[in-house]
Amino acid sequence: MSHQPYETWIFDPPEPGSEKDGELQAHLNDCTDCASLYHSWVGVQSLIRQEVEVSPPAGFTKRWMEDLPARKARQRRRQIRRALLWLGGSIFLLSLALLAYYFATMTPADISKAVVKFFVNTGQTLTGIRIIFEWILRVTPPAVAAGVSALLAGWVLLLIFTWAVTVHRLTRKGVVTS
Repeated sequence: MSHQPYETWIFDPPEPGSEKDGELQAHLNDCTDCASLYHSWVGVQSLIRQEVEVSPPAGFTKRWMEDLPARKARQRRRQIRRALLWLGGSIFLLSLALLAYYFATMTPADISKAVVKFFVNTGQTLTGIRIIFEWILRVTPPAVAAGVSALLAGWVLLLIFTWAVTVHRLTRKGVVTS
């Protein structure tokens, strides 16, 4: 015999006087397992209704509210620490993978040559950029150079201000993850 619909009706009883309620009562009279389950469930419900609500100790709410900013600060610090650890660990693992790739595909002489070439090329590139800027400043009229410089300085200040506001918001509110 299938007890499934009756077990469901025991935990979620049908409307009194309905056809399902009649079937349930008839089944409970015939089946001792379901009758035992029904009486146990009724006992549990009565125990739940008898329980008194326990009030918190005196001053609990006040202490909890006073401790809330400190708990939020600890949580924010843990969140920042966790983000920095993930970022640092990721960078470390990627660096190790890159080094392993280079050591597997290049000889130490090739690696040394690439490092020296990088620094030499960087120096040459910076020198080339300086020469181009000097040429631009010599060719353009002073008023245009001053205007472009003011425009660039304004954009740089705007970017710095935006960055500062973002950092301020993140440090005040923290990073929220869902």
